[in-house]
Amino acid sequence: MNQFDNEVSSTLKEIAERVETPPYLKDRIDKELLRRCPEYRKKIAVIFGGCSPEYSVSLQSAYAVISHMDTEVYTPVLIGISQSGDWFLYEGDIEKILKNFSPLGCCKPGGEFVIIALLRPEKASATKRFVMAKQKEVKTNAMRILDSLKIPYVHHTYECQEFVDGIQIADMLGLPYEKVYKTLVTVGNSKNYYVFVLPIAEELDMKAAARSVGEKSVEMIHVKDINSITGYIRGGCTAIGMKKQYVTRIDVGAQKLEKIIVSGGRLGSQLELTPADLCTAAHAEFADIIRH
Repeated sequence: MNQFDNEVSSTLKEIAERVETPPYLKDRIDKELLRRCPEYRKKIAVIFGGCSPEYSVSLQSAYAVISHMDTEVYTPVLIGISQSGDWFLYEGDIEKILKNFSPLGCCKPGGEFVIIALLRPEKASATKRFVMAKQKEVKTNAMRILDSLKIPYVHHTYECQEFVDGIQIADMLGLPYEKVYKTLVTVGNSKNYYVFVLPIAEELDMKAAARSVGEKSVEMIHVKDINSITGYIRGGCTAIGMKKQYVTRIDVGAQKLEKIIVSGGRLGSQLELTPADLCTAAHAEFADIIRH
């Protein structure tokens, strides 16, 4: 901005703040002031992403809102939530939000960057910038239950744009398949629900599973019913802390391992603990439930 522009902007500020402006000029002055002086524009926070199956839909909606916003009147503040629940202040190309928003792209070429942000404006700052700080960990129901039982565990996190299966997660984290366990929910002939925990690369033996819970037969519930039955979403389902306490069986092979890893109760979260502690927290029993 040259000296003339600075003088014009200064005059506009003085007019807007101190001078009684005639009605027919007010709108024109306000519009010009907003165009020349960004600090006068209203800040609009656009929050997108989150721990939801509708993650990609949220990104598309945010992109549509941001791309149609009048940036001569408003200053968009872009806040992305990863699928693991971390909040980020995003500054960069909005096209990247639609294509592949990821907190892992912290220092990309072209000036884009993502920083962990605490959603609290700094009052002392005239521009009200966000205070950058590490966000406090938000614990899942499963973690809170383990804490209340004083059961030790290790919390692993990862970025998951789209959940495929447990093998995908194990490969991402470089973990042996036999150590990572999946949680399956079934419904029995009696219409009761049953939970089975077994290695990610193994297949549930339906007949053996049914025998272990005293049912004639069991079958997998539909994916769309996971949340309503368990309180968790696909990819974040764990045997600890479901909506109700269901009869739970952990494959007997887990007893041979020092520790196993199960979902932490949301996408992007894994819990490592002893099989015995998982059994205690989930009110489960060990049984031979995999296909041999």
